[in-house]
Amino acid sequence: MEQVHQFDDDASVPPWFYTNCNAYAVGIQAQVTGDITYRGYIWGAGMGFRTYVLKAIFGSGVDPLISDRKGELLTSGGDGEICTWYIFAGYSLWYDETLTFQHYIPKSRLNYSYYQKLLAGFKVDKTWPIYRNYIILKYGIFNDPRSKKFPFIFILPEKYSHHLYYYVM
Repeated sequence: MEQVHQFDDDASVPPWFYTNCNAYAVGIQAQVTGDITYRGYIWGAGMGFRTYVLKAIFGSGVDPLISDRKGELLTSGGDGEICTWYIFAGYSLWYDETLTFQHYIPKSRLNYSYYQKLLAGFKVDKTWPIYRNYIILKYGIFNDPRSKKFPFIFILPEKYSHHLYYYVM
């Protein structure tokens, strides 16, 4: 699903926006349509999911560990936590490049100060990295799309030394 942005009529797009638009849930989340469970999350903006599964999760006594925005604090991660619950329940995350979603961004959020607060909010949550590590280990560290920059050899502990993996980072 491509996230198409829409700004206030009198808003000008700052030069830094397009290189940082993922922080605003704008852009594409995968190269092609398909299963992106290895990624671990889908942006909450435009997310669709089976509500009966979410109701069953809450009905089983699961409480959210992550809170999204609270007043001036721009924490986030609730969407990632919901995705993680679905993954733990055996469901996959699916991306469809043919879908588009128009994401309205008010002028007040198009300044560098807001962007810095947004980034700081991403770092506040300590729970998401634990979820993320589980997903990477379960679904394959070698499928992580953010790891395509520098190749190196990944060697398992000695008892598995007969396994040698080429990991693209």
